[in-house]
Parts: sequence; C-alpha cells; structure tokens
Amino acid sequence: MFTMMSPKRNNQSFIILPWIAIALYCIFSTDLAAQELRTYNIACDPNDFSFIIDNPWSDHYIDCSFEYNDQLWEGVQIRIRGESSRGYPKKSFKVNFSAEHRFFGRDKLNLISEYTDPTLSREFLAYDLYHRAGLYASHAWFARIIVNDEYLGLYLDVENVDEFYLRGTELDNNSSIYKADLNGTILSVEEDVEELWAKQTNTISGFYDLNNLIEWLDCVSDNDFFDELKDRFDPNELARTISVNSLCANTSTYYHNYFLIHNIEEDGLWRILPWDMDATWIYSNFGKTPYYFRSGHPIQNKINVLLRRCWRDEEFQNLAIQHMKGMIDSVFTVGYYDAKTDSIEALILRSIEDDPHFQ
Repeated sequence: MFTMMSPKRNNQSFIILPWIAIALYCIFSTDLAAQELRTYNIACDPNDFSFIIDNPWSDHYIDCSFEYNDQLWEGVQIRIRGESSRGYPKKSFKVNFSAEHRFFGRDKLNLISEYTDPTLSREFLAYDLYHRAGLYASHAWFARIIVNDEYLGLYLDVENVDEFYLRGTELDNNSSIYKADLNGTILSVEEDVEELWAKQTNTISGFYDLNNLIEWLDCVSDNDFFDELKDRFDPNELARTISVNSLCANTSTYYHNYFLIHNIEEDGLWRILPWDMDATWIYSNFGKTPYYFRSGHPIQNKINVLLRRCWRDEEFQNLAIQHMKGMIDSVFTVGYYDAKTDSIEALILRSIEDDPHFQ
C-alpha cells in the first residue's frame, strides 16, 4: 500500500493540461468509433479446420477464404492463437491476409474468443478507456464468426500492433516495435532479452536499444531518475498509461502482454501499448506485488523495473495520481459506463445468446 505524497512542484497541474485536451477531444470526437457488430464468414476445408481444432497447441495454418460486407478475400490463412486460451473449448484465431489483398490495410486479424468473460465486453471496454484517455492502443470490433456456415460465436477482433498499425497513427512509421512475448518480460538486467522479447520491426538492428533502456533502469540513481526519464519517455504519456492500466485493473501487462514502441528517428522516445486485455475489470492480486502495480501472474513475484522505479519516484507518483484523479472526473465516470454497457448489451446480446459456448 502506498500513501499519496505532496507534489514537489506547484506547476505540475499545468503540465497535464495538454493531456486533458487530448482526452476531451477523444471523448467527443471518437467514442472509439469501432463499436459495431460485424459478421465474418470463413470457408475452408472441413478436415483441415478439424485438424487445427484438434491440435490447438500447434501454429499450423490452413488455407481459407474470408468474406465481410459482400467483399471476398482469397489466399487467406487461419490458425489457432493464444497461450492458455488454446485449451478453452472456444478457440481464438489468427487470420493472415496476403500482401496483395490486405483487409482494409491490415495484415492480420486477432479473433479473440473471450471465453473466460461472461460479458464478452471487458477487453473492448479496456481498449475503449485507453482511446478515450488519448493514448495509443489497438482498436477492437465485435464480430460474429461463421466457419463453413456454422456459427462459432461472438468474438472480439483486435487490431494487431505491427508496421501496418504504425501507418494508421501519427507515430513514426520506422519505429521499432518490441513485443513482451513470454512471462518474465519485466525490463530486468537478469532477463534474456532475445529469448523473452520479439522484435517485430527493424529486426536487422537487433536489441541494442532495448538493452540500453534496461541497463539505464538498472543503474540510474533515484535522484536522477525523473529528469533522465524525460529523455526516454514522455512522463505525462507514461503516467497516463500507467494510470489507465490501474483503473481498468489489467493484471497481465508489465510481465507479459504489452508492446514497447521506440521512435528511433524523431524524438527517440519510448511508449507502452497494452495487449491481450481480457484480464481487466476484475480484482486479483498474487504474490507480493502491490495492488496498484497490476502484475498479477501467480509466479511473478518480481515487479517490472520501469513500473517500480516510476511508482517509487515521488514526482512521477504525484503526476500519475493527478492523471488518475482527472480521469475519474472526466473519462472514468458512472454515467459513461451506465450508457456504454447498455449500448453494448443492445448490440451483442442476441449474438451471445446464440453463441454455442454460452448456452
């Protein structure tokens, strides 16, 4: 448990004013415009599909066609995706499109079964909160999945974080993207970076910049931390990201399931993006990690080094708390969520009722 500390600087409230403006812009201009119910029709060899369902721990792709809104994509491939979710009765899928015929500029679709979520909406609401807070994150769409004329259920289509994602944002297209690929990606000098992290862009340059970030986190003094942090992260953006993650109670980010994006050609700054947000809006706390750290894996008693350094720095902690208080008054309100959950229920209730895994 931590106690709130008084700010070191009286002008910190002025620092977050641009972020308040960004948040208000996002609230009134987008409301995560992706709230819609899609229908994806997939056709493939029934025997091939049975094979991947019966062998969920394999990354075996099978050929298929993909239809949406009367448009047809050929030369598509599909496989089972996920980790522990591969053992669920309702499988999740990854769909790959050809370079010649991408899905509205997207190379991959992540079709998440949300099997452990009886509402099938927690992950959608988590991404929604990130966007309403003015932060970079994947977009998500509710989708009915039909394979060979059989309704498999309601899924969440989550935008992949890759070079195609960068092209749809104001981020530099040449940024390096690192995915925290396995348990234990806590930015510690003890971790095997090349084993635990997957570099998705600029692969030829290796992991030098991620190693440099990890080494800095290990050796920077407490007195110099906040000032030197500004050379590596936008403190307001990072504080807002950490605060949003705490508000939606995400229990897997920081030891797994997040991205680091490094803008190597412009300002040189890093940013954190969330991933696999299904474990949100529920309270769980394992091991010895403080509740606000939201590192909820039962074997991960070590805390993400960046997060630990941030929360234990008085100046950063006060900045994060200011962001959190501001969002509680603006984007994280009962009125918004009452209306939002009602609209989601109206949109997807029938699809859930028809879902064969929720009968």
